[in-house]
Amino acid sequence: MVQGWRLPSNLQPIVDRMQPHDVTVFRGAADESKMGWLDKWLLKNVKAPTGDFRDWDAITAWAGDIAAALREGSGA
Repeated sequence: MVQGWRLPSNLQPIVDRMQPHDVTVFRGAADESKMGWLDKWLLKNVKAPTGDFRDWDAITAWAGDIAAALREGSGA
């Protein structure tokens, strides 16, 4: 589990049943050109930054770690 984070209570039973090896959260992208007026209004009012904040190196490394763990678990 992501340290210090909690899942919504209605999702916890699903995660417990799935028993994921790891949960990771990455920053995303907020592209105003693809948003409706309500989304733009919300971002403006919470003073949220827009742009692409994805860290592709971190995402690639995480995916590689997951792939390696799956290979080890399958005996391949």
